[in-house]
Amino acid sequence: MASVEKTQAFVLHVRSYRNTSALVDFFTHTQGVMRMVVNGLQGQSKKQCHWKGVLQPFQHISVSYRGKGGLKTLVDVNEQTATQRTVLQGSYLYCGFYLNELIQKSISQESVDAHLFDVYKQCIGLLSNKHDMDVCLRFFEAQLLQVLGYGVDLIHDASGHLIDPDAYYDYRPSDGFCIADVNDKRAILGVHLQALADNDLTLEYTRKVAKYVFRRAIETHLNVVELESRRLFVGP
Repeated sequence: MASVEKTQAFVLHVRSYRNTSALVDFFTHTQGVMRMVVNGLQGQSKKQCHWKGVLQPFQHISVSYRGKGGLKTLVDVNEQTATQRTVLQGSYLYCGFYLNELIQKSISQESVDAHLFDVYKQCIGLLSNKHDMDVCLRFFEAQLLQVLGYGVDLIHDASGHLIDPDAYYDYRPSDGFCIADVNDKRAILGVHLQALADNDLTLEYTRKVAKYVFRRAIETHLNVVELESRRLFVGP
């Protein structure tokens, strides 16, 4: 029998499996995205009721599992801390679903990056405290692209020169920021790229630039275009 391993995790998605069990996708600290079968989850025993209460999205938990190959078997699950459970409501809930779906569609199973796990944990905490949604989502998108090797260079243009605050640029995901004509409808004024590089989303137009740039990068490099969470909620 395979040995039991343990890691920190967040639930990404739960779906029914066979008659009484479930398949659960986890985002874990040590093994990236993992899929586990949870036997008997639909039962009514004390243990099963406890598991159903813990296996909820956005909760920081610890999971014990065993198995080889792509599908593991959950052995035990517990809340990571004894603090109050994380609650996302309204628009913040849809933002959380967006992060979960983005991870599922862009991170391969058992692709390990503890830093991204910590960034996700931080973003969920900020959303639960009703922090600025734009800032949270753009921060996570930027970190995700960086981790996967597609980070957006906001300091230099496509020719390697420093971004000029008074120049206009066209963002091309495969090349970077190319000098553009002021009349180009996609032209971005350099001062907004500098603000974005400084994580300054004070101006509404800078927020629009950030959303446009990171979404284009994600669609091009990660091939993530259709997301159910975007259809459910039109927001940041």
